[in-house]
Amino acid sequence: MPYRSALSTNSSGCDPQQARGRWMAAALFMLMVGPLSWARGGPLPQADAVWYASAEALGLQLDNGAGDNAPVVIDSFTDAPLLSAGDVNYPMAVGPKFTLGRTIGERYAVEMVYFGLQQWNTSRTVNGDNDLAIPGALGLASFDFFNVDRLTASSQATLNNVEANLWRRIGGGPLCLMAGFRYFDLDERFVIRGADSDTGASRYRIGTQNDLFGGQLGGRYRRCFGPGSLFGFEAVGKAGVFGNAAGTSQSVTDFDNTFSLRDVHQSAGQAAFVGDIGVNGLLRVTDSLQVRIGYTMIWVEGIARAANQLDFSDNAKSGRFVHFGEGAFLQGINVGLEYGF
Repeated sequence: MPYRSALSTNSSGCDPQQARGRWMAAALFMLMVGPLSWARGGPLPQADAVWYASAEALGLQLDNGAGDNAPVVIDSFTDAPLLSAGDVNYPMAVGPKFTLGRTIGERYAVEMVYFGLQQWNTSRTVNGDNDLAIPGALGLASFDFFNVDRLTASSQATLNNVEANLWRRIGGGPLCLMAGFRYFDLDERFVIRGADSDTGASRYRIGTQNDLFGGQLGGRYRRCFGPGSLFGFEAVGKAGVFGNAAGTSQSVTDFDNTFSLRDVHQSAGQAAFVGDIGVNGLLRVTDSLQVRIGYTMIWVEGIARAANQLDFSDNAKSGRFVHFGEGAFLQGINVGLEYGF
């Protein structure tokens, strides 16, 4: 029989290293899995507090809304497209997100949400030598958009969102449901600037405004786990049907901005949809303070996007429409703090 030291086993004949390994595995299991059954709080943020608030930085990427990807700059001699509306892409923009809520008993909470103030700005420039133009009859009818030296396409957008929601916890579990009201505003500008050393510089400017009002429904799953509910997970989904009071404007100037080729304004109503999904990780710092890190997706339909209103015709009906054919998709990250009091 191989020699074994008296210190290599305990009185029951079990290897001490194996025993320690089993105890460590059991302890880790209890810390990470066991607390799921007694998770602190519930689906209402800071359920042990009367009031709760959060402040986050929300970075969002907005798609360009150029559904048909129309050419905006062409070679004036060959008509070859040099720049399309789909080439003018927004970078990520950061704005604040604030939440203020009040719990009512153990099952209800009233919550106000605001996010916005993002300012998206982007531009693309094509340089030439008296060989650039915008497409169609509009280019042919102008001095500053046909056989010019430089054409620049730029786009700007702003966003504002306000919500008032009532949340109700379902039973004693980690799920709660919501009904509420939402206002969603997305405004854009798409501008083409033409410049030529002979005639000057002018612009073709499109503006769109979308004001969405309506009710929404949603749900939230929130679970805390780990020792002292140190960690947490939250998933939120909301969707609603809205009315969109939309408006567009188009103006085209020429001959160094001294002559107007087009100046029209239109408005229209449209049924719209807004839905969003958010996933957040939570880290408890104190009994009242948590860190939030997450990912957000927002999908909007039934709105007027600026790049989708381009009209390079030149007649009495040019620009006199509101085109709702393209929605918006936003996605990004949020980082902030949540506090109960």
